[in-house]
Amino acid sequence: MLRFIHGNYKSYTLKEIELAFTLAMTRDTLPFMGKNAEVGHYQNFSIEYFCKIMTAYKKYKDHNMKSVLAKQSTFQQIEPPSDKTFLTVNFVNKFKVYLNGGYPWNYGIDIKIFELLVKNGIITIEQDEKIRVGQDIRKQLKTSYKDDTERKNDWIRLSKKRFFMEYIDNCRKEKINLNEIIEKI
Repeated sequence: MLRFIHGNYKSYTLKEIELAFTLAMTRDTLPFMGKNAEVGHYQNFSIEYFCKIMTAYKKYKDHNMKSVLAKQSTFQQIEPPSDKTFLTVNFVNKFKVYLNGGYPWNYGIDIKIFELLVKNGIITIEQDEKIRVGQDIRKQLKTSYKDDTERKNDWIRLSKKRFFMEYIDNCRKEKINLNEIIEKI
C-alpha cells in the first residue's frame, strides 16, 4: 500500500493528505465523492478507500481554486513600467544621492538597473573586460556554497554589481547627464 501511495500521490504533502482526511471526516468533500458516497472505511482501510478520499480532495481543491482564480481575474492588471520609466525613477532620480556619497539602490535594484542599461545598449562590455572582472570576482567568492549553481549565481551577481559600480563611477567622473542617456531609450 505504501508503494502505491508513494508512486501515485507523491505530489501531495503529508499535511495535504491529513487535510484530505480531515475534510472527508467533516464531510466537506462529500459532494465531490459522487452519489450515495460515504466517508466511513468500516474497518477496511484499503487502497480503494484512500483513493476515494484523495480523489474527492483533488476535486474539492480544484473546485475551490477555480473560484479563487475567477476572483483574481477580476482584479485590474497593472502594467509594469517601461524601461525608460523604471530607469528614470530608480536610477536617474536617485543618482544625486550617490553623488553626495550615498548608495541609494537597495540590494538587487542595482543589478536590475545594470541589466536594463545593457539591454538598451547604454552599457556595452567587451569580452576581455568580462574575463578580467570575472577572474577578479572569482577570487572574492566565498569558500563554501550549497552547490555549483549557487556559486555561479553569486559570481554573476557580483560581476554585474562590479560593472554597475564602474559605470556609475565613470558617470560621476565624466559628469555625464543621465537624463540625456535615458532619453535615447
